Amino acid sequence: MKLFDVFRKNNLDEMQEQKLLHIEKNGFWILYFLLAVEMVIKCVLGAPKNSLLGEFICFMAVSVYMLFMCVKNGIWDRHLKGDAKTNLLLGLLAGGIVTALNVLVYVIRAERTVGWLPILLLSAAAGFLTFFITFSLTSILVFFCKRTEERLEKEPEEDEEI
Repeated sequence: MKLFDVFRKNNLDEMQEQKLLHIEKNGFWILYFLLAVEMVIKCVLGAPKNSLLGEFICFMAVSVYMLFMCVKNGIWDRHLKGDAKTNLLLGLLAGGIVTALNVLVYVIRAERTVGWLPILLLSAAAGFLTFFITFSLTSILVFFCKRTEERLEKEPEEDEEI
């Protein structure tokens, strides 16, 4: 028996395997969102940009991997439909969050010497740009995801006889 064969053998039955996958999934999403919150808090509090580099690289690597693998396998989401309404809501949510965070950053950093109107206009512009980018990207990703899903459904399964 080789040294690492111990790690290849699965001692779990199907129910235990499903429970472990569920636990791992929850642990991943908790870690993912806590990392995102930590980066936002550091940005709002004015932490040096180089102190965010490690977290940002890890966050983006996981985000790109998850996105690529889901689109590659034709999976959009477990709960949300891949349609224009969902894309619009996601865009509005992202734009609203960016607008609110920009206003919060200006207020916390006490950069109110320019007045509230420029702060609100700049924050709204950043929010609109975020909305537009989010809406556009989710629309493109939904298109590719649906195309992949259709292609996978048309492929004959390996078990079927021709």
